[in-house]
Amino acid sequence: MGEGEKERILFCNIAYMRYYDSALKEEIPQNGGSFVAKYKTGYEINNFHLYSNGKYYGFVEPGFSNGAQRELHIGNIDRDYEGKDEIPDVTVVYCATSATGPVIVGWYQHATVFRNMQKSADGGLYNILADKDNAVLIDETDRGMKAPRANSDGYGFGQSQIWYAHQDDDKTQKYVDSVWKYIQNFRKEDNLLFDGKASAGELDDDFEVPGYFESAAPKIISVNIRERNGKARNACLKRLGHRCLVCGFDAKEVYGEAFEGKIHVHHITPISSRQDKYQLDPEKDLIPVCPNCHMMLHTKVDGKYLSPEELQKAIRKRYEEVK
Repeated sequence: MGEGEKERILFCNIAYMRYYDSALKEEIPQNGGSFVAKYKTGYEINNFHLYSNGKYYGFVEPGFSNGAQRELHIGNIDRDYEGKDEIPDVTVVYCATSATGPVIVGWYQHATVFRNMQKSADGGLYNILADKDNAVLIDETDRGMKAPRANSDGYGFGQSQIWYAHQDDDKTQKYVDSVWKYIQNFRKEDNLLFDGKASAGELDDDFEVPGYFESAAPKIISVNIRERNGKARNACLKRLGHRCLVCGFDAKEVYGEAFEGKIHVHHITPISSRQDKYQLDPEKDLIPVCPNCHMMLHTKVDGKYLSPEELQKAIRKRYEEVK
């Protein structure tokens, strides 16, 4: 990585999500701004969705002034681009506030950053563009690299969602150097993004969001299921079988032999409550559940999620009421 490239870095603060890909799962973004809080969505929900043209369309909110959307000051990334409409070859580091604090969630390398907001073919907004081989999304369990905040660290993000990270003080310089080192040493196999190949078979093994949404539009899904998660799933199903432990549903019994083994696996210990290096125990942490029960287990009732036992009781109670 050359010195010229080192100068071109941009830190962007966005809402927190696991996948940032509504084609995979339409998760509700967390800890975003007022727009996200009000509408339960944001333009960053597809920052890591790979489009059919092999591009990633990234969004960061530059803010508004007197009702007009502000520009990105790309001259602050590289003074040679002052007054120009776009700047190439930028490393864009995406940060968000997780349950444990502000962290780096991923990045684009060799990205193009636009001064003004652009509109994609599907009507979305973007101001950052990257090719498919230049994007990294960190597995949620590995998001341990802190994103600094000016009010607590003395440098980093202030009120703006953009941090240009001018390296004119020792703290900032030291942090930016550590980010470059982190990016250089990041293992390719730990990137959640695949090369466009769908991997729907193991989808949703440990998906943890406050609710699910249904989308009628046909979409291609692209996801990397990490090897350790697949092994944990297999260990769970080998021990407990393919019948839902909440309602008793078995896909083979209902739909036939061709659908044997079609079942979700639910994490009893929510991902959001785990420590960064949580050691998964398939015998204690995982149970097979059907998609319907899985949805209910991830839906808050009176402000909290039901346990599998509580959901069983709710099913029995409902059965008695309608019998």
